[in-house]
Amino acid sequence: MKIGDVFSYIKNGIDTKKISGRVSEVVVFKKILKESMKNVKFIESRFSEAERLNHNIDSKYMLHKDDIIISLKKPYKVACLSQELDYNVLIPNHYIVLRNIDSSKYNTLFVANYLNVVGIDNLINELDNQRDLTLYDIENIKLPDIPLSKQENMMNLCDSINEKAVCYEKIMDNDLKIIEHVMMEVLGDGCDR
Repeated sequence: MKIGDVFSYIKNGIDTKKISGRVSEVVVFKKILKESMKNVKFIESRFSEAERLNHNIDSKYMLHKDDIIISLKKPYKVACLSQELDYNVLIPNHYIVLRNIDSSKYNTLFVANYLNVVGIDNLINELDNQRDLTLYDIENIKLPDIPLSKQENMMNLCDSINEKAVCYEKIMDNDLKIIEHVMMEVLGDGCDR
């Protein structure tokens, strides 16, 4: 079965520079960055700083629980949001969102892990890695025919491994902050970053 048969919503994100129309209430949002994607998980602290825009942005361009996001430019990454967020996160135009999975046939985390480890690499090999990925490319990736019960069993292990990788990244982020703080304490204002 192809990705296009499994998800009822497959779209590119939005380019905020091309939004036009009437000015409305201010929308505050963060953006997905590649650094925020690690082992099919999102590291929330690595979303962009909050931005403001004076135009309405349709909620379809915001990250939702169970969305799978794929970057279309190198390095290609895949991540899945497994919980609701208390703030808006915009999906930029160089990412694709896969939403509304056929949950009778596929597990969201299984698809995200498959794409991250096998599916995107197979696609790149077919394309000879000569260009950015497209919506059409992603829609036509074939998924393996594995019973849902097996997918869910595999995902228990994969999810714990992926979560561990995210924890390591958070520890490294905190270690860097500690080093920066120590350097600022020692060098004062003379420390240029």
